[in-house]
Amino acid sequence: FVLSGQVTDENAEEIARFIQLSGFSALLCEISNGKRLEKYFDSDGFSVYVSNIMKYSPKERLPSSEGTLTKNPPLDEVFRIVSRAFELDYESWYVDASHRLRHGVSDYYTFSGVSTVVCAFDIRDRVFLSQVATVPSERGKGSATKMLGLLCSELTSEGKEISLICLDQRLEFYKKAGFVPIGKAWNIKRSIRK
Repeated sequence: FVLSGQVTDENAEEIARFIQLSGFSALLCEISNGKRLEKYFDSDGFSVYVSNIMKYSPKERLPSSEGTLTKNPPLDEVFRIVSRAFELDYESWYVDASHRLRHGVSDYYTFSGVSTVVCAFDIRDRVFLSQVATVPSERGKGSATKMLGLLCSELTSEGKEISLICLDQRLEFYKKAGFVPIGKAWNIKRSIRK
């Protein structure tokens, strides 16, 4: 879920309970809203954290990279990569991913079969990237940076604005890839029950 609008002290509990009943897996909202909701998600089943909102704005054009960027490969291939970096339930992820793909809301990319990125939304020339991942044996070799360079060059040449959300520990990586911080967001993630 992405929560917009104003959460007040009067409606916070009702909103929190509605969100919990929905069976959500992740929630994103403004810091002020998150502070009002946080106490309703204070349990072992949820993790609450603040992340950085980043916008692609390279100071200089990134050099072209070698490697193959594949748009919308088989979803099983995408899942093979992202599931090594994120806690995901195959069935839930696949149902959501295939639905987004069929309706033209999201695109999925792999880079040389070792890295992946999801354009979670591509609406009205605004693109939101998520699930940037690389298989463990290839991490630290530049695959994700090359993939982002190719993808962002392609998307900006089409006139699209690109953003993403990252944790503090990934901030420097995304800065090197041409992203700049523009704000903070409050996040809550429901633990996946095995």
